[in-house]
Amino acid sequence: MVPGTDKQPLWTRPLRLAQLVVAAGVLSHLALLLSDFHPAGKMVFALFFVAWVALPWVLVWGCARLVRSRSAATWWVLGLAALYLVLGTWAYVDTLYIHPDPQGALIFLFVPLLGVLAALMLMAGLWLGRPRPPAPL
Repeated sequence: MVPGTDKQPLWTRPLRLAQLVVAAGVLSHLALLLSDFHPAGKMVFALFFVAWVALPWVLVWGCARLVRSRSAATWWVLGLAALYLVLGTWAYVDTLYIHPDPQGALIFLFVPLLGVLAALMLMAGLWLGRPRPPAPL
């Protein structure tokens, strides 16, 4: 909150929206995984896939933590979260329900891989673009 006003800083609005998109994304992607994946006693595989599908969302959430009141950076985090939510969900639904294939479960390996790569690139950009204290003279 800005002292003396009832308004929040402008950079918190897209950041909060990005956090809501991350929550919706992790819930929807895990729901699609669990609706199609029946481990039948293979609990190690089930835990691996749950962690693997959630990993890109954890990294996007980590990007949101790196923002630190940078308005433009919050929009990048929101954009990545929204893009991954839409494209990832579309890829899962298309592969599992619209064009089913015996190898369709491989989508749960490759979509999170692309999400992890995108989140790591954004995280590197946020880290490299962070404000630095001035150098001592």
